[in-house]
Amino acid sequence: MATRVSLHRPAAVLAAAALALGAAGCGGGSDDGGGSDGGGGYASTWNEVCTSLSNAQTKLQTDGAALQKSLKSPSQAELAKAFATPVSAFADSMAAALDRVKGLDAPEDLKSFQSKVSASAPGTIKVLRDLKGPLTKGDVKATQSVIGRIDANNVFPAIPAALKKQAAACNVF
Repeated sequence: MATRVSLHRPAAVLAAAALALGAAGCGGGSDDGGGSDGGGGYASTWNEVCTSLSNAQTKLQTDGAALQKSLKSPSQAELAKAFATPVSAFADSMAAALDRVKGLDAPEDLKSFQSKVSASAPGTIKVLRDLKGPLTKGDVKATQSVIGRIDANNVFPAIPAALKKQAAACNVF
């Protein structure tokens, strides 16, 4: 029989996967590409999106920690079902944010970055949407399969340093 610690490991994996998607959704590391906002709209939108993603990520962490404390020796399927609601809420927030930024009209010096964002958004959105069904059903193998699709093909590029200067909320990613 599995111990309580080993039964909670899938919860940590699910939360980590959702958080990894969050980091992927707003880039990681830094890119020293240029970036003038050309009026404030582009950077302002990114700032709003990164604020939303940061709030969603914090809520996922808080809800996940509360779930782990409240569950008494659940099976892996029960654990997946328990995490379905907070992970689904995070996935919805992430997908909405990605939908919002994927078609932005970037200033000339950020067009390459924006092109990469636009190309990677659909794959990330699909993984997020596909994750919700298996979790709700408590299907651990299907959940792991979806998580396994998180790769370089559906990860956003790093946010350029110049854009981070204009969109301060993106500095946390």
